[in-house]
Amino acid sequence: CKAFHQTANDNYILGHVSLDKVPVIPWRSPKQAFFLEKCKETGHPEALYREGVVQYFSFAKEGEGLNCLNSAAKVGHVGAAYVLGVILLCIEERGEGRRLLNYVKSKKGIGESRKKFKDVINRLWLNNFLEPKPNACPMQAQHRRKQRWPSDDDDDDDNDVSCEACGCHLQVIFVCNLLRGIVTY
Repeated sequence: CKAFHQTANDNYILGHVSLDKVPVIPWRSPKQAFFLEKCKETGHPEALYREGVVQYFSFAKEGEGLNCLNSAAKVGHVGAAYVLGVILLCIEERGEGRRLLNYVKSKKGIGESRKKFKDVINRLWLNNFLEPKPNACPMQAQHRRKQRWPSDDDDDDDNDVSCEACGCHLQVIFVCNLLRGIVTY
């Protein structure tokens, strides 16, 4: 009916609709691809997050990927803030990267962000990887860490890390290893 069609095309609806049943990249469904594109155009945070990860890690379009992730993070998408923070730490934007990871930690979103990122990249052909920069902490040798690698469920996985730099570096190493297919837990 016309009223339902009009409602379904409303920008507010497209900006807030659940994308749980829509694949990250809808290869086989032009209708799903069109729907996902409309959601991105309205600024849907999850659609922007997915697009950012796909552009950055699969298509190696770093600028486009960073723009999408930044847009999603600005409207409060915790997973986008996590991925963007890790990327920024790898490209020498330490202050902003730490700020974003601290935001994610304050929202208790580390575990969920890891799971979501892992789920998305497992559906992609990866063409762009991250290289961790050396830990910026001058006292990293004195700081104690847990003996085991944190699980995806640990939101307080860096409780035994004495400083912010070491905690952020732990997240960078986790993501870099995940991208390379190294099992870290």
